[in-house]
Amino acid sequence: VKLWSTQFGNCHRSLRAHEDSVMQVRFLPGTHYLATAGRDRELKLWDCDSYELITALKGHAAEILALGVSQDAAFLVTASSDKQLRFWKRTS
Repeated sequence: VKLWSTQFGNCHRSLRAHEDSVMQVRFLPGTHYLATAGRDRELKLWDCDSYELITALKGHAAEILALGVSQDAAFLVTASSDKQLRFWKRTS
């Protein structure tokens, strides 16, 4: 995952986000956090100020195909080819 400057168009940072392809990327509204979901079956939460991984969440038995974020960024939902939806509540 590459984070680009909207002001100058340069790449701020490249994140080695997943062991396999990144399938979805979402910014969490009102925060400086980024969520990524991948073929490696993990949902990851990143701090875009420090460029550090906050947490990696496992639970799906197959690749994550879709990622949604609530308007208040309180929870995330993932859909996988394992035919499951998972709801993840964000804690501080």
